[in-house]
Amino acid sequence: MLRSDGVPLAAYNRRSVEEGAAFNASLKGDENFFKIVANEDGSFELTEGAPDSTATPTYRAFQPKDHTGERLMLNGIDIAPYKATLLP
Repeated sequence: MLRSDGVPLAAYNRRSVEEGAAFNASLKGDENFFKIVANEDGSFELTEGAPDSTATPTYRAFQPKDHTGERLMLNGIDIAPYKATLLP
């Protein structure tokens, strides 16, 4: 959810699985990001948990527009590619 100036107000995601695709248990499921930090390049660092969480960010450079990037996996070590689409 974005404010009118494009800054995230809240962030969450839901796992999307294509019919017939193998289930990837290493991907996180539903996530709520309560810690949102602006980066100098206009992207945002999204971390699960409370705003004062010291957890490792799942997304280090999420952009509020169509883009691709890398995200932290469930094991907290590996990364995986993702594709984001901004909905109107």
